[in-house]
Amino acid sequence: PVKPLDAYFSMLIDNNTFDDAKILTLDVYDAFNQKILAKKELTRKQFPLAGDYSLFKLPFTPASQAKLELRLYRGRLDCDCGSGGTPAD
Repeated sequence: PVKPLDAYFSMLIDNNTFDDAKILTLDVYDAFNQKILAKKELTRKQFPLAGDYSLFKLPFTPASQAKLELRLYRGRLDCDCGSGGTPAD
């Protein structure tokens, strides 16, 4: 069945005050239908604390047939990008 889901990305950054540049792009991609279902761009100031993991939520609704990919693109190299996934129901 088709139902709304949430992807969670856990990441930390070493400096959240240097500037407000875009540093990451998160997306949920359906490889079966070749379509981006959700996308979010993050700036360093969206991390509340430097050196501490922050959880970012990306809501999406997949098609009834889907092959999901949770993707992260880095704009800079000063981020420790931990895990991304969807919690079990």
